[in-house]
Amino acid sequence: MTSFSRQPMDHWSNNSVAALRPYLERAEVSVDIATGFFTVQGYDLIRPHMSSVRVRLLLGFEENDREKLREAVIANILAHLAGWDAEDRRAAVKELVRRLQTGKMLISRNENISLEGRVSQRDHAKVYIFDDRYVLAGSANLTQGGLKRNVENLTPVEEVKRVRFYVDAFQKKWDSDKTEDLTQELLDALLRWLALDRPFDIYLKTLHVLLREEQPLELRAGYKYPVDYQMAVIERVLRQLDQHRGAMLVASTGLGKTVMATHVAVRLTHQNRINNVIIFSPKQVHPDWRHSIRSAGLSAEVFTRNLLDASRKGKALNDVEEALKFVDDRYLIVIDESQHFRNRVKADASALRRSFKRLEPLVKDRKALILLLTATPYSKGVSDINNQLKILPRTAPPAQFDERGRGVLWQLLDDKQSPYAWRVLEEKDFFEKFIRLPVATVISTSQVARDYAVKVEAGSYIEFGEEKRWLPSVDIHPVTSFLPLEQAIAGLIKSGVFAHATLKYRDRSGLWHYTNTRVRSLVEYAWSSSPATLVQTLRYVVADKPLLEGQGKKEVEYLTSLKARRKLIQPVIDQLESLSTSADPKYVVLKELLAGQLKNKKVLVFCEYLPTALYLENALRRDLPLLTISSTIEETKGTIRQRKFEGDTLELIKRFAPVANADKISGKLKKIEIDILITTNALSTGVNLQDASVVINYDMPWTPDVLIQRAGRVLRMWKEPRTVSFYTFVYDFGPAEPHLHGVSKRIRERLNRLLARTEQAQQFSELPLLSKEDSVRYKDLGDLSRIKVEHLGKASLEELEEFTGTSPFLDHSRILLRHQSEASSLGTDLTSARYYSGKRPQIYLLLRDEEGKPHFLHCDEKANRFLSTTEDDLFDLLKCNPTEEVAALTADEVEMRIQQMFRRWLRLDKKRSELRFERICGCLLIPRSDKDDLTAMIN
Repeated sequence: MTSFSRQPMDHWSNNSVAALRPYLERAEVSVDIATGFFTVQGYDLIRPHMSSVRVRLLLGFEENDREKLREAVIANILAHLAGWDAEDRRAAVKELVRRLQTGKMLISRNENISLEGRVSQRDHAKVYIFDDRYVLAGSANLTQGGLKRNVENLTPVEEVKRVRFYVDAFQKKWDSDKTEDLTQELLDALLRWLALDRPFDIYLKTLHVLLREEQPLELRAGYKYPVDYQMAVIERVLRQLDQHRGAMLVASTGLGKTVMATHVAVRLTHQNRINNVIIFSPKQVHPDWRHSIRSAGLSAEVFTRNLLDASRKGKALNDVEEALKFVDDRYLIVIDESQHFRNRVKADASALRRSFKRLEPLVKDRKALILLLTATPYSKGVSDINNQLKILPRTAPPAQFDERGRGVLWQLLDDKQSPYAWRVLEEKDFFEKFIRLPVATVISTSQVARDYAVKVEAGSYIEFGEEKRWLPSVDIHPVTSFLPLEQAIAGLIKSGVFAHATLKYRDRSGLWHYTNTRVRSLVEYAWSSSPATLVQTLRYVVADKPLLEGQGKKEVEYLTSLKARRKLIQPVIDQLESLSTSADPKYVVLKELLAGQLKNKKVLVFCEYLPTALYLENALRRDLPLLTISSTIEETKGTIRQRKFEGDTLELIKRFAPVANADKISGKLKKIEIDILITTNALSTGVNLQDASVVINYDMPWTPDVLIQRAGRVLRMWKEPRTVSFYTFVYDFGPAEPHLHGVSKRIRERLNRLLARTEQAQQFSELPLLSKEDSVRYKDLGDLSRIKVEHLGKASLEELEEFTGTSPFLDHSRILLRHQSEASSLGTDLTSARYYSGKRPQIYLLLRDEEGKPHFLHCDEKANRFLSTTEDDLFDLLKCNPTEEVAALTADEVEMRIQQMFRRWLRLDKKRSELRFERICGCLLIPRSDKDDLTAMIN
């Protein structure tokens, strides 16, 4: 037996290749290797030192399921290949394929490859046998780690009997009935790897990685696990928080913002990204938040949103400030109903709101993650959205224009022109710009109905596990009514009795305004509500010390004396107070609706003014005694006010909507259910009232977001198919007398302003609630798609498809849903090339780091420049049909260009180059014009 006298008798090193090299180079016939793991990288380290000898690999894995074992071997080899960043990795694969095809390499596996009969399958040597004459035994696997990175042991076996023992033991294992040949399977897998994949596979794999949770978490029983459309949103929000530390989720009421935000917190906790959660929400939804958080096994502090603006010290504010002291980058802050932060400064523009002063340092200095939730971010203008966006970390690229489109200098860092605050410009296409912001996500009920619902003859439903939740159809009815005492009130308005000295006030933008018609406008709005509200307003005018309702209760200097005002106004007050409800045309219409076509239906009535709500409750209880009627307003010692939420109002909510609030009811509901609940905008957000199927807007709100929020109380998925109806009162006048024209015009102008704003606001909800038609029905919510108000009832299917109204990624999510099984079957390390409409060749590559986070690279190949592409733009770029052709390029060329770009990206950051990234998929995008030029040359 010839001895390698220069080899150490006991080799310990992180360079086991050096110990193997002389044996490999000396081998003439065969090399047999028993190893726990094998990778192409490991093979590539030894192949330069081997001649065309026959190589037999015997692999061993510890698995109980034999079929899983076969899959695990091939999957492990391909997974390591996907994490190999060498530019010449393709050459190594091709050389390995050549050996497999010619029979120069054979690969088998056995559940226990121990050649020494050791006790444990985990305790086996790695053995290298050369020409059946030389043996190296030790711990070095045939992997890159085993041969180059890890400190391993390889000991030469010199004794002839021991060499023969290893040779015979290897052969016995190789010939064993328990040993399975994997040669053809590995060859087939590597041949597939060498071929270019479909461009559609690259698109589908990208969607699957970026829009789907990789592995569902095992959480406690009873946890409400998100469904498909919610998971797509959650994955996007998680990436936004990872990249920008902030995100804004706009989701129609009823789509489960609480569920989605809770699961975001769950995922961040499991990723060890956060330790704590603080939630600011309206008081009425605290029970929902606490239930959701507890069911997930999380702990969180839930505070009332208003406390962020509070100044008066008390226990509640002290608790908030104490909690905020501990906020750091391990916190997630959730702001529910973020539309309440659409104004950044106080009403008179005198100072920044306290809420912003409290939140901004937490985000800017302490690096807390922050998530904004809303259904209605838009009220009066684009600034509403931008002010909410300013709560987020200022990670936007430098701006060239301010919110009004005026050029700015990027060096200016003041609040108005900071180039790093996210914003959209006040332009006609602001909505399209907003939904493409890297920190924004918009999802609507109609989009969910269109793309995720199961449609049957009875309607459409979403599957929540084994439970079906039905999406309602929608009826929209404008209700025209007249106003009481037309001539008397119009006469007062025309007389000028409400004229006053000019009032000066400053708006939130700092601009000064001047008006001498404020009181007249208040009278007109009160008149359009109810006699009770009008009486209250007129009493302000004839008080000894007349105060202006609203605007800080400013004292008003009237141009008419108090005596003259009382002489003209008091008779009208007397008339109104003695007016029977049967002489109030608006009330009569409401009563007839409730007693007629809405009989036996649970109805929610919204008023703008407290006196109106109380007025309706008293009148309807008297006129409809068989119905149980309540309101969230009470009168105590002559003062009209909202009932306290905890206790009074919450009890009314349970009685009105016991099914929707079943989790808040302990035992059986003891009191009789409420048929009609009258309320104000205090209940327009947060609460679940979907036991009702009818919403009546008795008073028109000031802003369209309130109209949408009101609808959201009932426009939610239900346990059975049903229709939800919305009735909105609008105003008209009786005889067309000249003295009424001015009043009529002003009230109509208010309606028209609301209509115009609604067209903007409904882009977020896709829910048009004001109509110029007599009645409109939407049998399927999927038919709603940002239809303009004037198109209601007349929109064609083509018009409906033209508008999306939601974040573009959700349209791609719909495609993924259709091809889910196909996407799930795709492996990693996919490569393709395709033609596209651009003018310059581009390279795309999707990676996954060691922590499982995805990263995508997008490069302008000609300019050798990496592009800052948004996720939505990337999806649009990759989108193609399943039949999209592969570009006429060799697989070797595509691989070389992609891999060169990948290695250049690694070199840009030293820390990055030390990490291992798994290559998920890559694509070379070639301008279609290049194909056309080539075709022309050939022809």
